[in-house]
Amino acid sequence: PRIVGPASSDLSEAAVDMVLQLMLAQAQACFYEKAVRDRKSGSLKASVVAKLAAQAATFYAAAIARSSAPLVSGTLDRSWSAHMEFQGRCFAGAAEYWQSVAVKEAALRNGSGYGEEIARLAKAERLLGEAQQLAARGKLPENVKATADALVRTISRAKAAAEADNRTIYLETVPPEAGLADVGGVSMAKALPPPS
Repeated sequence: PRIVGPASSDLSEAAVDMVLQLMLAQAQACFYEKAVRDRKSGSLKASVVAKLAAQAATFYAAAIARSSAPLVSGTLDRSWSAHMEFQGRCFAGAAEYWQSVAVKEAALRNGSGYGEEIARLAKAERLLGEAQQLAARGKLPENVKATADALVRTISRAKAAAEADNRTIYLETVPPEAGLADVGGVSMAKALPPPS
């Protein structure tokens, strides 16, 4: 459908695209949440959960980029941007965490890869630390921050255990964060054009 006449800023191409990316991110987040539940029951690989989280982060990054368009940034409440950035960092951190779980599972089978596990956990910890800072600056509600806080605790425990094991057993070099391959996303959500 076409809009006849001048469009207001909330119906500009940039604003509509931002909302589209945000809705894709939220839909992808639903698939991620289900995957986490399925993983707990043992029916899903950690690498799949990582890919779902990575794609949610990608969708949030696209929404954030669209929100900085001049027509949008001038009218969009700042809390929207803060929330999108927070969610983007959380999902990027979750992707790294789940990829670290996948790497550890492979390392247990192959006998190497423990250094990468630690590097991914450190990256996840950094990304979630950034999310927590964004939440504090953006004054996000406590219930929004609670999930990130729980994931940070999980990551910190896993990292401490992995570092201790590596120091005493595996003695592997921890690669630099810049040397880690990106966790490729898998999209479960897609936009469809409205019916004519």
